[in-house]
Amino acid sequence: MAGSFRGVASHPAIASCPTQRPSIVPGATVPGAPPHNPFASAVAGRYRLLDVVGRGGMSLVWVAADLTLNKLWAVKQIRAEAVYDARIRESFLTEAELMKRFDHPGIPRIVDLVHEESRLYVVMDYVEGRTLRDILRDEGPRPPERVVDWGLQLCDVIGYLHGRAPAVVYRDVKPGNIMLTPEGRIRLVDFGIAMVTGGSGGEGGGDGGAGDGAGGARGVGTPGFSAPEQFDAPADVDERADIYGIGATMYALLSGRHPGRGRQAFPWSCPPRLRETIRRCMSRDPSHRYASCADLAYALDHVGDDDGRRRVLVRRRRLFRSVAAFSALSLGASPCCAAMADRTRERDWGRWMASAERSTDIAEAQNCYLRAIALRPDRVEPYEGLIRLAKTDGVLDSVEEAMLALYVIENGEALRSNESWPRLCYDIGILYWHYYDSVAGDSAAEDGAGGAWDGSAGSAAGGIRHDAIAAAAPWMREAAGYASFPDAPCARVYADIADFVTTIVPRINEGTDGGLYGEFFADLEELVDIAGGEAGNDVIALEASDLALSSLCIYPRHFRRDGIGFERMESLARRAEDVARRVEPITTERGARRQTILDRGDEALAAAQEAFDDPAGYGVAADQVAGNAGAGNARGGAS
Repeated sequence: MAGSFRGVASHPAIASCPTQRPSIVPGATVPGAPPHNPFASAVAGRYRLLDVVGRGGMSLVWVAADLTLNKLWAVKQIRAEAVYDARIRESFLTEAELMKRFDHPGIPRIVDLVHEESRLYVVMDYVEGRTLRDILRDEGPRPPERVVDWGLQLCDVIGYLHGRAPAVVYRDVKPGNIMLTPEGRIRLVDFGIAMVTGGSGGEGGGDGGAGDGAGGARGVGTPGFSAPEQFDAPADVDERADIYGIGATMYALLSGRHPGRGRQAFPWSCPPRLRETIRRCMSRDPSHRYASCADLAYALDHVGDDDGRRRVLVRRRRLFRSVAAFSALSLGASPCCAAMADRTRERDWGRWMASAERSTDIAEAQNCYLRAIALRPDRVEPYEGLIRLAKTDGVLDSVEEAMLALYVIENGEALRSNESWPRLCYDIGILYWHYYDSVAGDSAAEDGAGGAWDGSAGSAAGGIRHDAIAAAAPWMREAAGYASFPDAPCARVYADIADFVTTIVPRINEGTDGGLYGEFFADLEELVDIAGGEAGNDVIALEASDLALSSLCIYPRHFRRDGIGFERMESLARRAEDVARRVEPITTERGARRQTILDRGDEALAAAQEAFDDPAGYGVAADQVAGNAGAGNARGGAS
């Protein structure tokens, strides 16, 4: 090889590097730099650079042919102009020194380090495949079982790093730093900001202090994917920062959404226990995360155990399908028998529907509806029956959600041909919006996941349940797309509010939120009118009132900025109070929530008045809005 590792300080690639950059005039070449194309000769007379496969701020990554061994390597080249920067040069070589100590199939090996003239090269394993970022961009969100497999592999390689003595914290787990080989194995690349815990020299040499390594103890990372403490308190970073990164990466792969933008919104196909696992990984407080990769791997290994009832549902679905298919085969041997089979199937469908409607036992009624779905998956009535059952206790729990999702998604193509499809979508949206009890919502609010929050305003956000709203959004948008559907205007209001609630924090951060609040206010007015017209539906009345009053508490200055006058704000507050006041407090919990909402009416009016009394009071900080949003996940008790 062109050089062997004897330690960073003594390596000839360091010893021979110039410490001062020569002066350069426009049009001149860097002294000592080869004037010819890199294709024309091989690095160290051995590695012929073939093509650039990656670019960074200060480096290029080439695929290179080894002229001695007749194989391909990846060659990372520090740019000529960066060689003269001692800090960049040291970081580059420290990363190489750190990686060459690793021996794990999930980490590329360092095989050579070369300094030629004004350039530095690190030669390492060439990993064939694509990054998970590219796969996500090209193919969209990945199925849960695939993401869990990748998560387990990440736990293995990151756990190896944490098991070093001293431990190595990677600090930059994200889809762009993870390669997937054609064999389905992942490889972790780019150790540019990895650090060794414990300080005093350590394995990487870096900056010292709280941790040495390629990145040292500076506040570095990728916002959204890296743990908050990497930016807020870099000296306190430990192995749990990588647990956060694994969770954020899995969330992005599942949802197709950036973990640092908007509220979390998991796809229906994601098992509730996997959601819990990811949310725990992404807790803002490191003490609330998994303590180790081994603990996380155990949790991922058991996400398939998510409520034994879910597995029973799958088996039951297969059984019902088999029974229905057998009946069709038995009766469908001729055209005459086929017609008889249709009549038999319709008669059996009606029998199961009637049994479900008569039953006073929820589990038995669910079973009857599922049998009806197996016979006629294109009929919406049994799905609507499942929705009614979910509403009986005022809460859509994870088992009920899994049951409904399992059947609606699988039979979606058949259901779309039914003229009642938009009604079913609307009813599913209502179920999510007003009844969904998101798994781990309370802990997410407690941890402040998704944004730091200001406790002084936290009480105002109780009515903005972002998980529920985000889950309802696609169903409302689907229903709103059918112009002939009578409730399409209502669905449009729900969908527009969901778009606002789930995107407002990043829009504030980007400075692109101007002009959005006037339309949001008009939607809130319509929502309160809709709730006021839902005779006898106390859950919808409380949820709509709470959302309207909470928004008045959080955004009064934004409403004013977009031309909403005090009288209009006061009118919305009074109407929301009237809708909530009509709710009968038939349970202690409902009565308590009703009173909390009515008390919030005074807060809303005071906030609106303050917005007009303070002429300089424009805008609410994005972190306060994000925090209020985080507090809003706690369930208000609409039982």
